[in-house]
Amino acid sequence: MTRERYIEGWPSYSAMKASARMRRFINLGQARRRLAAEVVTEAHPNWTATVHSHSFAEWLKDQPEHVQAWATSEEPADAVRLLDLYAGYKRRVRG
Repeated sequence: MTRERYIEGWPSYSAMKASARMRRFINLGQARRRLAAEVVTEAHPNWTATVHSHSFAEWLKDQPEHVQAWATSEEPADAVRLLDLYAGYKRRVRG
């Protein structure tokens, strides 16, 4: 048996490799979320306050299902599209 084969048989070695893969996966996810937030922030600087507002929640409830689906999408373009639509609604309401 080779040394590598022996070491691979250790449970901690396998767990260590899996843990390293998982960390890389998590880091990629975090980087993707940061980039998505930057894209949305560039288009709508106050988007976090907007999506946490009562008026946004009320407006979203009245939207068709496909528009509501944009709120749970992981694509930044969907978030921007949703916020654009809401901003248009707010402009029309204000007159």
